[in-house]
Amino acid sequence: MTRVAVLTFVLAAAGAALAACGHSRAPVATEADAARAGVSVAELNQGRRLFVGHCGNCHLPPSPTDFPPEAWPGHVGEMRERAGLDATSEALVERYLVTMAQASAQASR
Repeated sequence: MTRVAVLTFVLAAAGAALAACGHSRAPVATEADAARAGVSVAELNQGRRLFVGHCGNCHLPPSPTDFPPEAWPGHVGEMRERAGLDATSEALVERYLVTMAQASAQASR
């Protein structure tokens, strides 16, 4: 292999690893999470996809556990325009983050 090919491969692998890290910080919602939130698991995971897709365009998305549940609505509201979220998408992202942060808060009690 040429140096350029090796460098291209290494950069692609590093990019894939970083992308995977970002996704692992946003856990997939379960039926238990959905039941606790009073919504469908599909709705929570749609919020997750929006969160990873929109927030991950500019920076590594934080973990839902990085902030307490009550802090997420303010953070999402602040980032709404920059992330290109409409009101419906904002609500889905907020519901996902609050729900997942609550799960972590309840588990640590």
